[in-house]
Amino acid sequence: MKKKHKKVTGTWIENPLFQFYVLAGVLIILLPVFYLNHAIDTVLMPRLFLLDLLLLVFGIFLLLKGQIKATDLSLLRNAVLVASFSYFLITAISLIFALNPHEGFFDVVKTFSVFVLIFMLTTYFTTTPDWAGILAKLMLFAGSVAVLIGFYEYLTLVVGSTEQFLPDGREMIYAVRGLMAHKNQFSDYMMMLLPFLMYGAIRFEKLLKAGFIALIVMILFLIILLQTRSVWVGIIISSVVCVAVLLIFYRQFLLPKKSRNIIAVVSLAIILTFSGIIAFGGRQKYNSSLSRLRSIASPQAGNNSYRLKVWGATIEMIRYNPVVGVGAGNWQLEVSKYLPDLNFVQKEMNWGRPHNDYLWVLSEKGIFGIMLYLLIFIISFIYSFRIILGENDLKLKIITLLTMGGLISYMVVSFFTFTYERIDHQVYLAIFIAAIASIHQQQKPAKPLKFNRYAFSLPVLLILLLGSVFSFATVLQEIHLKNARTFLDAGKWKESVQEGLKARNSFRNIDPEGMPVDWVIAQAYANAGDHQKAIVYFESALQAHPYNFVVLNNVGKSYFLTGDLQNAKKSFETALTYLPNFTESLVNLASVEYTLGEKPLAYQLLTKIPESDRTPAINQNIEALDKEIKKEIKKAARKAAREATRKQKAKTNNEKKQSKNKKRPSQKRPGNQH
Repeated sequence: MKKKHKKVTGTWIENPLFQFYVLAGVLIILLPVFYLNHAIDTVLMPRLFLLDLLLLVFGIFLLLKGQIKATDLSLLRNAVLVASFSYFLITAISLIFALNPHEGFFDVVKTFSVFVLIFMLTTYFTTTPDWAGILAKLMLFAGSVAVLIGFYEYLTLVVGSTEQFLPDGREMIYAVRGLMAHKNQFSDYMMMLLPFLMYGAIRFEKLLKAGFIALIVMILFLIILLQTRSVWVGIIISSVVCVAVLLIFYRQFLLPKKSRNIIAVVSLAIILTFSGIIAFGGRQKYNSSLSRLRSIASPQAGNNSYRLKVWGATIEMIRYNPVVGVGAGNWQLEVSKYLPDLNFVQKEMNWGRPHNDYLWVLSEKGIFGIMLYLLIFIISFIYSFRIILGENDLKLKIITLLTMGGLISYMVVSFFTFTYERIDHQVYLAIFIAAIASIHQQQKPAKPLKFNRYAFSLPVLLILLLGSVFSFATVLQEIHLKNARTFLDAGKWKESVQEGLKARNSFRNIDPEGMPVDWVIAQAYANAGDHQKAIVYFESALQAHPYNFVVLNNVGKSYFLTGDLQNAKKSFETALTYLPNFTESLVNLASVEYTLGEKPLAYQLLTKIPESDRTPAINQNIEALDKEIKKEIKKAARKAAREATRKQKAKTNNEKKQSKNKKRPSQKRPGNQH
């Protein structure tokens, strides 16, 4: 009996359909709800770890069961996969030119994971009947969970709140995060569910169709409530393009000419009506949805001014590093050099990304990186049109059109945010690309590829193993860092140092918020009064992030308190080169100049601080310095007057003496008289 049970279990596990359900189920249902509260970024690294672990386990299983022998490696000839792998290589090579290569490991691991995921999904899509229908059903479940959580948070945290703003000054709507770390990322995620949900509404009948339609309506309503403008624009543009393609190639979609004309007239009427409403509606209410939609094109609206400043700094970075870029993951380090001329204030300096994926890729990986990145999308669109124009099943053309719309909306949103970084977004991008690639592969199979499967699978598994180790170690690092910060805030310096030391590893030396790992250790030592040790770790932190104005200011304070005024002065001055209006460094540098006896310089530094940023203590110091300087000026004036009087008296006495000598009769010596 045991032998028979084992045989059934083995067959069941080895069933490709079962494997597909497991793979798709983890990606679509489990991954979006997987998070760790103890990490600094509760979703980023935990989900990368889960993704890499999933791919690694699947790869090992297929290898051990011998199913790797049946894998169609001709897919590696597919242009999308070639471009994707080439982009991974460029990402890895870019680390050679990076100021801090450690910060690029995440990008390298993520990029390789996406390549493997595209390959694996394409393989299963080509061998699984009705894979699109299965994905649609899984997304129906995942979308329902997302909507329930989203509406619950909106009703309890926004509608039910008595506060208008969060403690950090943002509007209460930002309290809604859904399954992601931010409301905007949550909106992006729901937007990417729409193509397969729409396919489900077309593909299925009766109750299931009603469920798909109801979920689509609720998602659109929730996206409107969340006020994510880039998602609105992405949905609008992708909808217009998809309808245009449908109308142009209506014969390929078996659409009667009469129906095409009706759709064209209705679409045109909707576009004109909607354009009029956008142009003229809701102008009396600043925060209306229409006002927010219009504001995306206004340089002064919301965060647009900050975004444009960051884009300007990124373009400057690209201008100085056009070919090879600054290296994967190094944008947030290098951008500090290009910000001083843009008049940022301290609260605007928390942009860890340029909020434009295309500028991000170009700045870090240069011209070849952006060319390969865009090539992935271009090839996908070429494949899409080949499928639509080819002799394919109508269902395949429909899912291709909808998936192409998903790619377009993704690309639009990527212009304003950082979908490139987030794991869930990359998973859905891989699903879109694999969907198109698999249909194209069935339409035009690539030539067989004679390649040792173990020579392919073993290096892939090794890199996935390294990626899993990296992501797991980074998750542990974030847990220790979060503990260290908690102890730091609680005044437990020894415990903070211990947790900070545990957070150090060889994979990454900067946390998700852009602070070097060693900073928290140094700050704990500084707070405990051990400034010599603090300086050691502050300097180590600066090796990881040389342009971090906070760390430069902190090490300057420790140098000052140890009596090393010259290094203190140098540190504060360097901090001010990256943030010229940094209040704390201006105050600290003023203290150094005062100690060195340069009171006028100290006064000038303090008066550079805007009046709105001056504390009572700063105002008192300015007044005290002003009095001291005036007193010293008066003292110097009196001294100068006394000196002038003394000199004048001396001059007068000298003149009198000379005059007296001139008036005195000459005394002739008696001589012979003739």
